[in-house]
Amino acid sequence: MLSIPQDMHARLRQYGQDHVLAGWERLSDDERRHLLGQLAAVDLEELRGLYASRERSFALPAAERIKPAPVVAAPRPKPAKPPPEEGAPPPEKKKPAPKPSDDNPY
Repeated sequence: MLSIPQDMHARLRQYGQDHVLAGWERLSDDERRHLLGQLAAVDLEELRGLYASRERSFALPAAERIKPAPVVAAPRPKPAKPPPEEGAPPPEKKKPAPKPSDDNPY
């Protein structure tokens, strides 16, 4: 079974994030490899900084600097076929393809 690399465990412990390894023993080796890949991609220093500044307030820009978001038109749906004109002949129906019979090899 795949074990937790010491450097990964130390890194998580350094940032107070080793709790993410709870339940490690219940994971398959594939799940463990996947988790280790995800953990390697996390910037723990940035995470620490974001958490530290979570209650910091930011000043709003001046009202004259706030502009509405641009409007992006959605693609128009294709128009439905118009109903047949009154008195027009009904549209031709396609004939179904013949079913193969036992005596016809084609």
